[in-house]
Amino acid sequence: MALELSDYWPALGQDATTQRPRVAYCANEVFVGVLNRALDLPRLVCRYPWLEFDPRTFAAAKCHFEDPRMTLLIFDTGRVVAVGGTSAYATRYALTKLAWLLRNDYPGLSLREVGMQNFTCTVDLGFAVDVRRCARERPGKCETLLELFPGMHVRVYYGENKVSTVRHIVFEEGNIVVTGAHTREEAGESLVVAIPFYHEFRVERGGSRKPDPGVRAAVDKAVQKEVNAILRKFRR
Repeated sequence: MALELSDYWPALGQDATTQRPRVAYCANEVFVGVLNRALDLPRLVCRYPWLEFDPRTFAAAKCHFEDPRMTLLIFDTGRVVAVGGTSAYATRYALTKLAWLLRNDYPGLSLREVGMQNFTCTVDLGFAVDVRRCARERPGKCETLLELFPGMHVRVYYGENKVSTVRHIVFEEGNIVVTGAHTREEAGESLVVAIPFYHEFRVERGGSRKPDPGVRAAVDKAVQKEVNAILRKFRR
């Protein structure tokens, strides 16, 4: 399932290098469904071997479907969280399938409502991003610790004070993981807002990057420290 950014802003909906439409590919959708009645999870687990439930570790029963490939977390209140879906149709089908399978114990059980809780997608900018310089020059907006994780976390701002719940994880190659969106439209709008910001730190793929002055100074200082230590040993 793909989300074309040209639907939100045609000027930013194309790859700057190939002039092809820039597309965000859905990686995961989390939906929350509500059944029309509460459930007795211990009794259901005894009747259906395809349900997993351990109240000591988690308050919900787990159900793994192969078609569609998805995991459902079933709570005794009747709320069901669907994880791993890539389309609203597949998620609604899985939730309806669950209600149909449980009708032997709960006649008339049906799905009352479904809503998206989280949308995650990936997009290729078409150019590399200097994440070190970006994190150094915009410390309030970007966070990175490349020694532990190769990506940079970016907060998306709509204006000066309005902070979005959407977060971008940006990698040096120009790949972005968008998470925290509640709808597909919110994910697309966050990308449209953030793409001009990433252009400020654009680096051509395969090209030579300018050395980072701060990193270069730290390396030179460390090397000089090692050299001085070696010289002191020889002078003794």
